[in-house]
Amino acid sequence: MRELYRSAHFLVDLDDIHKVVCRRRTAVGYGSTAELEAAYEALFAAVESYHRPEYALLSDLRLAPPRNDPAFEQTIGRYHARFYAGFRRIAHVVLSEAGRLQIARLAQPDTARRMRVFTSEAAAFEFLTTPSGGGLPAARRAR
Repeated sequence: MRELYRSAHFLVDLDDIHKVVCRRRTAVGYGSTAELEAAYEALFAAVESYHRPEYALLSDLRLAPPRNDPAFEQTIGRYHARFYAGFRRIAHVVLSEAGRLQIARLAQPDTARRMRVFTSEAAAFEFLTTPSGGGLPAARRAR
């Protein structure tokens, strides 16, 4: 993997062999909505040059500080639709059931069809890189 972008909030790597963009959230929280917006705008600049249908996205959210206040969710919802658009598959890695539920709540209908949520990075990577989605039944993919 090679690093594409690094900031206080995100680390983005690219696996050219498997065609996977890996976005990792850091443990640094957002101090304001403006900081959140600036972080996502900078993130977009790092990944917008890739032809997304050729790539899958691994979104590792395990270090992200928990947050579900309405202002945060409304703002992040606007950016999620733009950020996730076009990737052939999306896998989120979370720490808890609460994280999985939040991802499901914020997912756009188009994104939800191409997305799975995992607690294992290895299982997420298998889903992204195996044509059959890892060969796991849908109920087991979230493990």
